[in-house]
Amino acid sequence: MKNTALKIISAAVACVMICVGLVSCSDPLGSTDAEKEIVMTVGEYEVPYEFYRYLVLNYKKEITVNESDWGDSEKAEAMSSEIEAKVEQSLRSFYAVFELAKENGVYIDNEAVKAAVDAKLKATRNGYDSDRDYLSDLATGYMNHSVYELMQTNSVCSEELYYAMMNNGTITSDEEQLKKLVFGDGFIRIKQILVVGESHSKVSEGTVYVPEDTHTDEEAYAIAQKALEKARNGEDFDALVSEYGESFHMFSNKDGYYLCRGMWESVNEDAAFALKIGEISEIVESDAGYSIFLREEKDEEYINAHYDELCETYTRAQFSLLIEEKSCELEVKKTEAGNAIAIVSVKWEDEEK
Repeated sequence: MKNTALKIISAAVACVMICVGLVSCSDPLGSTDAEKEIVMTVGEYEVPYEFYRYLVLNYKKEITVNESDWGDSEKAEAMSSEIEAKVEQSLRSFYAVFELAKENGVYIDNEAVKAAVDAKLKATRNGYDSDRDYLSDLATGYMNHSVYELMQTNSVCSEELYYAMMNNGTITSDEEQLKKLVFGDGFIRIKQILVVGESHSKVSEGTVYVPEDTHTDEEAYAIAQKALEKARNGEDFDALVSEYGESFHMFSNKDGYYLCRGMWESVNEDAAFALKIGEISEIVESDAGYSIFLREEKDEEYINAHYDELCETYTRAQFSLLIEEKSCELEVKKTEAGNAIAIVSVKWEDEEK
């Protein structure tokens, strides 16, 4: 049986390893020596080959449009550089959680953290008929047990860190301050026409509608241009969302987004926050696709009805910004073993351990 948590983790962003030949291992859940080899460091944290592999292979799957492109040296070099950049950023963000957690009194080896991780692992494994099925499902996301355990440790530490920051005031929990932010300049109301190209659709899988015949990037941009022209000519924006947009959220929510800093990619946030009420943006390209934004007046009735949700959104977004800030401080270095790895050769071996 499939476990939803595994699908969410493997689809999201963020971490993977490389396999250079597996050897037999007496522990069916254990990693091989090759998988445990340190290929990078992030600050003071060591990155094992298996975790690097997980990230590389997921990003490789994400950006590859045509497998034949890997046979073109120029294209392969460009894709490898893009993957390396994504991997490094993901690693910084991932280990920034551990670094901030430590600074706020939350430690990986804390008994409560370890107990919570063990409970998550046990609950996941109990959902399978055998360890073989469990490992087979992990493998669909290029993960082994050690990587999954590391991801769960990060998840537990992240939640503990969030509440620690709420308690110590790093993230505001003051009701009066939150009220001013929610009703004031902390949030803006945005509607979006999102058109997805071939290089975006896999990134946004599960959060946007990707047509059966996926657009090329050029086709998606042309569609966005057509939608923008109609919007600027005064056509109803909601109607254009229905006609051209590919965002599940916008299909089902005519209120649009109530946006605060830290929720989206900065390129989208910068464009949205630069708008005055009633203004329409130019076409903005992000990892999600090509966007056109309309800023609208906030609805006090909506805010009152969703106040607690918006407060939670704000504090979670502030948490994300703090993680991003810390990630910029962490230096990523490759070890000798890491320098020997070529992105194009990274693959998942189906050999039994």
